[in-house]
Amino acid sequence: MAITLSTRKPIDTLGPEDLQAFPIWEFAEDEEGADEQDETWVRPLNAASIPLARYALSAAATFQTVSGQIIKGFIGISTDEEIDISHGILLHEGKYLYIPPKQDRQDRRRFLEALQLKEAQVFPVTFTLHVRVAGESGLRQGEIR
Repeated sequence: MAITLSTRKPIDTLGPEDLQAFPIWEFAEDEEGADEQDETWVRPLNAASIPLARYALSAAATFQTVSGQIIKGFIGISTDEEIDISHGILLHEGKYLYIPPKQDRQDRRRFLEALQLKEAQVFPVTFTLHVRVAGESGLRQGEIR
């Protein structure tokens, strides 16, 4: 699939098929206002690895819960000064699920309800990016508590 104007979309509508076709996405800030696009719209990035010196990218990832459930999604990543993982999004049964921090109890409870799992069955959730960060030899892995 080619990158065209039709590949732009709001970030909360990215699906597994989008991330399979294009594993790296960036916010289309310079296109805001065109064709009803706003600050939530993203576009695929034509790159084989996550580039350095970039801010607020989204990269395809596979997540695994403590109970062993595998869920596709993406990680928010910036590489502008250092590599910073900001958040995780699970794409689960047609839902876009932001992984809230532990201290955000209400959102965390709603997140767990959407997965129909208990805290101990999910956290810490591990992830593996689908693409390398530029200059790294392997796929970056981590966990979200």
